[in-house]
Amino acid sequence: MPHFPISLPGFIKNYRVNYNVEKPYPWHWTTPIALSILLLTTILLTCVNVPLTAFETVQEFTYFPNTSYARLPMENLIPVFLRASTVQFSPQHLNVGQSFQLNGSALSYTITSAFDTVTQEPVQSFPYYNNAFSSSCDVKNITIAVQRTLGDSSIAYQYYGWASNGFIYCTFPTYFEMSWDMPYSGDIKVDDFSPLHDFGADLKGIVVRAIPNGEITVAVTARPCCNCRGNLSLEAIEVDLKDVLQDPCNSKPVQFAALSGNIINTTATLNPWGSNVSDFFSGLEPQFQQGYIGTHDLSALQSPMHNLFQIVYHFVRLDLGVILTNQIFGSPQMFNKSILPIQVPRFLMGADGTPFGTISESAANSALSATTNTTTMQALHNLVHSMQNTDRVPVLEYLRPISRLKPLGSAITSVFVATFAMVSSVWAIFNIVAKAFVHSESVGGGGE
Repeated sequence: MPHFPISLPGFIKNYRVNYNVEKPYPWHWTTPIALSILLLTTILLTCVNVPLTAFETVQEFTYFPNTSYARLPMENLIPVFLRASTVQFSPQHLNVGQSFQLNGSALSYTITSAFDTVTQEPVQSFPYYNNAFSSSCDVKNITIAVQRTLGDSSIAYQYYGWASNGFIYCTFPTYFEMSWDMPYSGDIKVDDFSPLHDFGADLKGIVVRAIPNGEITVAVTARPCCNCRGNLSLEAIEVDLKDVLQDPCNSKPVQFAALSGNIINTTATLNPWGSNVSDFFSGLEPQFQQGYIGTHDLSALQSPMHNLFQIVYHFVRLDLGVILTNQIFGSPQMFNKSILPIQVPRFLMGADGTPFGTISESAANSALSATTNTTTMQALHNLVHSMQNTDRVPVLEYLRPISRLKPLGSAITSVFVATFAMVSSVWAIFNIVAKAFVHSESVGGGGE
């Protein structure tokens, strides 16, 4: 059996902390205090090193990068200023011309333009950090087109439809604009919008009376406003767009100022006012320049057009998640203030009334009556609440770091090594301080 030259008890007994044996350590009472502090420090550092070293960071794909990380064991022991203040992830880049849908959206959006935040120069792409569209986007303008076409059969059946499109502006993370589009109501793909198309039916009887013959498209573009101005300068339009988001405008029915109007007539010979389409449009043009829809009587088309603008505007806002006090789908009172009643002539109602077939009672009137139905309004309220509590963001994949526990053996080793290194540093500091005090005491004693 091998023998060590020095027994372990003797080694411990004769161990000295590198100072002269004739100079005993002057503060014996500090030894248990120092050992207790060292023990508590070891326990604390072990706990701190569990979240710091027992986990490894891996990259993970996710559709929800802004969700909070799962808390790590003993993470609260780490000072707040040493923790990451925000969730870190790699942004997506949105490109001009790119189309996408928001989470749970009925509409598809296409980016039409983007501008650099600093230079205001056009850019082709920009980083996007999953920012909710509801906090920085709103409707810029809406175009509604009413169309009638003739069939190819010997009996020229007339087909009616309406469509809408428009632009949305966003101010964050940079200024960019998007377009959206609802196809004509005759399209088989528009089941999601069938309630909206009921309001388009209110134009049917008006078109029959005002334009009895030929194919025609009437399109009007308008912008939302509160204190509507006839001034169509960019500065005035920007002021109007900001006003609709602020109090008191955000709690009042929105109005619409017309930007332009257009009539396309492909069968002018059947048109009662001849081939010069401006004859029909000239009666509307002065009011278009003044820019008021819903506050002045432009024509027989005014009231149903006003209702369509209201319905489409609030539908698009709801899809974006921009839900303010004047959202008509969440308030029967606001719906009744915003939607105008429509009187359809009795002689036009019924299967034999027009070449269109059945023209029923006004959809606006039916909807106004439905606001007293508790079940209907509760369903609308639930829809608004659902949209309000859903992140209105594009469905995109993001790469973000996430902490995963290492294999158990590796985790224990990592915690031990890190703790040992820290405790060794603490002991070294204690040793240096002790030496300094002993040296100071020795010098003082020698001078006496």
